[in-house]
Amino acid sequence: MSYGVAVILNPAKKAAIAFAWMAFLALPMVAVAAIDAQSASPHAGAAISVKPSGPRFEVASIKSAPPLAPELRRSPGTPPGVRMDKAQASFGGMSLAALISYAYGVKLAQISGPEWLTTQRFDILGKLPEGGSTEGVPEMMQGLLAERFGLKLHRESKEFAVYALVAAKAGIKLTPRPEDFDPRTHNDQMALPILSLTLILEQMVDLPVVDETGLQGRYLFPSQAIQQAMIAGTTGRGQQRAASAAGGVAEASEPADSGVAALLLPVGMKLEKKKVNLPVLVVESMRPTPTEN
Repeated sequence: MSYGVAVILNPAKKAAIAFAWMAFLALPMVAVAAIDAQSASPHAGAAISVKPSGPRFEVASIKSAPPLAPELRRSPGTPPGVRMDKAQASFGGMSLAALISYAYGVKLAQISGPEWLTTQRFDILGKLPEGGSTEGVPEMMQGLLAERFGLKLHRESKEFAVYALVAAKAGIKLTPRPEDFDPRTHNDQMALPILSLTLILEQMVDLPVVDETGLQGRYLFPSQAIQQAMIAGTTGRGQQRAASAAGGVAEASEPADSGVAALLLPVGMKLEKKKVNLPVLVVESMRPTPTEN
């Protein structure tokens, strides 16, 4: 399936932007859920259940994947991959925390549970039901996590230190993606939703990034700036890891990184540090290994 992005990259750059590419693939399915999760006022302790009537994979194969080497665990540059079409969905080397993040449309910092959620990794191949849509894959993943891993969780609200993505003083200078935009003939531009931009920025700063621009749809960004930002994320301060049961997010330094500035300043946006209440998914119980295929 096509996601409207085509950029000519050498092998090194392709490897360097693997995480952001995976996150972008996930966005068409989770963007609405993530926005709803950030803006909602969740009830503390509210249980989240998987609807039996929801879509399911016809069959799913789950295999253990080797853990990341210690030196790579904080780097988003060599992450798992997500591939899907109308027949199947493949998740390569993803941690349980990343799978929960994908299924429920929240950021990793909004997941509270045991440390092994970030270290137990799996390769999953799920067959979509006939006539199924990739739009339903996150809900299918919710069902798989409940059935094969026994996932039970509830929602709480917690105050986080975050970076808010906001308009700069001169105002936002973005061009909406034209209906006839063809990425094959516009390698100098990428069409991204703003939520995708926040995921890229999170690879470069120490805190979650939340969208407060109010912009909907996809907008054009210079491909070179996006590529440089993604590559900078592989050696930067790293992606926020899943919160522990005790909670808490480490204090971050100011986002003065040149990559952040190069990406945001030309389009009239900036990051502001603030504290906000966000929903947290608390894992009550889950098996570190799945039931047999």
